[in-house]
Amino acid sequence: MPFTSYSDLQASVARWLKRNNLADAAPDFIALAEARLNRKIRVRQMRTWYTVTPTQQFITLPGDYNEAIRLTYGDQKLDFRSEDSAEQWMEDRGYGNEYTIAGNRIWLLTSVDGQTKFTLHYYQQIEALSDSNTSNWLLEDAPDIYLYASLLEAEPYIKNDDRIAVWTAALTTALQDLEDNDQSSQYSGSALTMKNS
Repeated sequence: MPFTSYSDLQASVARWLKRNNLADAAPDFIALAEARLNRKIRVRQMRTWYTVTPTQQFITLPGDYNEAIRLTYGDQKLDFRSEDSAEQWMEDRGYGNEYTIAGNRIWLLTSVDGQTKFTLHYYQQIEALSDSNTSNWLLEDAPDIYLYASLLEAEPYIKNDDRIAVWTAALTTALQDLEDNDQSSQYSGSALTMKNS
């Protein structure tokens, strides 16, 4: 039976585990799977932009932030600097075209004028499944990944450690397939060419 919703996925997890007493635990397995997948997956469906006109050097990260791709202030690309070195660098050199991430905030190591737009291009987290959010792009595009990741989280819970290797291998293959598909879809229709520098 195909699964296209959160409730279908929960039922499939129980069916694949051959257990009818895990209804209360299935949401936990799925939530743990999502946490694991947020650390693993970086594909085009997760790319998004956040734009704001800051009036100070600190900007709160979007709630669904996962990983930065590119930051720009006006038409200037900002380079990353580690938080440990940011304060000393500012004292030594003053403003530049750099940034760091401090906690849940972006710290712009550049002069902020209150008029220039800041844009964050980033990978967002996978939108969590729930009773009110019954599907997302990953469940639609790769239900096998959701299933294998959920089963992988379930096996230690039911003390069936022998199956961990099975679901790890299945998940690894499915994740590689997703990544390969993402790469080929980005470059489809045009040949890759080498440019002389």
